[in-house]
Amino acid sequence: MEQSVTNTADAPADTRIIATVHGVMVPQSPYIGPTMAESIVKGRYEWRGIGTGLVAIPEGARILEMGAGRVSWGRSWP
Repeated sequence: MEQSVTNTADAPADTRIIATVHGVMVPQSPYIGPTMAESIVKGRYEWRGIGTGLVAIPEGARILEMGAGRVSWGRSWP
């Protein structure tokens, strides 16, 4: 799968986009640290999930992210 990653770090500070990955603009956020930002810019962040989504989600679809959950493998939550 070919990665489409563009670094747009020179965008205005108030709307700074740290990367555009597969057409999705990633804005700077206090929740994105330097290591995560580098991974996003290089197209490595959650690449398996992104690959699956690109196959399953039609082009132009809008996605609502309901938040990150904490996953603990082998533990069932009450």
